[in-house]
Amino acid sequence: MKLSFNKQLELLNYFFFKYKNYLIFFYFLIITTTSSLIFSYKFSLFFPEIVKNNFIELENIPFHHGNLINNLLNHSTYKVSNHGIDVYLDRLPFVAFITIIIAKISSNIYLFLFLKNILLFSLLFYFFKKYYDDNFSENPYFLLIFTSLIFCNFYNFQTSLNFVFAEGYLSILLPCLFIILINQKLKQPGIIVSIFIIILFFAKTTMIYLTISLSIMFIFFAKTNKINKYLPIITLIFSMFAWGIFGYIKTGKFPFLNSISSTNQEGLALVLNERFGNHYPKSIDILYN
Repeated sequence: MKLSFNKQLELLNYFFFKYKNYLIFFYFLIITTTSSLIFSYKFSLFFPEIVKNNFIELENIPFHHGNLINNLLNHSTYKVSNHGIDVYLDRLPFVAFITIIIAKISSNIYLFLFLKNILLFSLLFYFFKKYYDDNFSENPYFLLIFTSLIFCNFYNFQTSLNFVFAEGYLSILLPCLFIILINQKLKQPGIIVSIFIIILFFAKTTMIYLTISLSIMFIFFAKTNKINKYLPIITLIFSMFAWGIFGYIKTGKFPFLNSISSTNQEGLALVLNERFGNHYPKSIDILYN
């Protein structure tokens, strides 16, 4: 019996080593898919004003993203209408545009979150796998443990499954960028880092100083050619100018650093509001009144 059990372990181990990439990715997809479906169901129950009959009411997405999406879809204008005032630099565009793109495929909450999470978590798995292949190719069990750690932090994982705020994307994109930066064997890292710099810059105002710091550090520490080293900082400067020119055309002022958003001070006031804890993270839109 003991011999038979050992042979079964050897067979299982052989099978795992032979098909490790498919098995681990399948395991990764199963957890992501199951979690997305469960989260979609609970989200529908807790936020009936956002999800009606299993479909997302895009204009009701909180934190002014829904307001921006509504104006983009129905009026073809990039603005947030607040108390009769049109604000053009209230929200950065990433969350609104990625929401619209996925919703064009389906605004059904289950399919929407399935597509969003499969895309992001597969991206994270890809960079995990790439780092593993370049540095730990001897032991596939390390990859299994490594990828499982993503699901261990329940609060962060729950945030990653969400879609109504930028953190639902940043909680995946930032670990991806971290893995890219520490993987010295990655070819053409400047191009990949530049893409992430653009996304982070246009995702949330608090990313501005992080993107600046990473772009400068990349010049000094990246082991790549000179062109690749300067790509992130060039990309960041281009992104700043693109947003700045748009802001100047709409408001007459060039948004830069702390003024990148028209409502940074308003956001701080909301956080300090005594009722903030009663409404966050459900929706703080009621506090604007």
